Amino acid sequence: MSFIYIPAPVSGWADAYSYDFDGSTGYIDFGDYLDCDRTEALSISFRIKIDSIPGSGQEKILNKRDGSNEGWWVSIHNSGRIRFNFKNTLGDVTWIQTDTVVSTGTWYRVVCTASSSGKADTDLDIELNGSTDVNATTSNNIASGSTSTSSSLIMGADDAPGDYFDGHLNEVCGWEGTVINSTTKTSAGSATSTDPSTWNQPPTHYWKADGDSTGAGNVIDHGSDGTADGTITGGVTIVADV
Repeated sequence: MSFIYIPAPVSGWADAYSYDFDGSTGYIDFGDYLDCDRTEALSISFRIKIDSIPGSGQEKILNKRDGSNEGWWVSIHNSGRIRFNFKNTLGDVTWIQTDTVVSTGTWYRVVCTASSSGKADTDLDIELNGSTDVNATTSNNIASGSTSTSSSLIMGADDAPGDYFDGHLNEVCGWEGTVINSTTKTSAGSATSTDPSTWNQPPTHYWKADGDSTGAGNVIDHGSDGTADGTITGGVTIVADV
């Protein structure tokens, strides 16, 4: 069954800072990382506080797609719901979204997962604050074609750039080839750890704002791979806001 998981109210921060995106010019470019073809697994986790809901379309929270929109992306839709989206080389799109309409000014933890069995809507999940929360409205399935792209992973905008995100992000994590679940999130016998670096399956890439600064390569990848440092462009500040 497809679902969107929206974790419970956030507590137990691993750090004290977040990336604050201005919604008009700010984004972070990491280069070609976290690519996901149709039959590959992918997990994404982040904390989010939205400053404003878009008046139309979608604001891109994380974007790994090319100029033809092929690839994957996580967004906040103008309905106030968080979406997890894939598009293939044939123009087919699959997405699911939260049933919950998120509130501005409130922190949430979101975990998006895509299984390796394909990119039907039943292969996609989203967690929000630790409980399943899926809207009945889903899209067409991707039965074939590729969702892989060599375009950059962008935080806070699309690849143009455009569709700028207005809000805060923290503890952004990515797992290549892994579906995060209650087992992989277990830490020292507990499945409730809020620090992904302590989980049985630590993130491949992990951007947490602590110690980062604006400029080229100054957003540090703390993941097990550790190669995807990012470059801040435009209106992104690092603030003490948890």
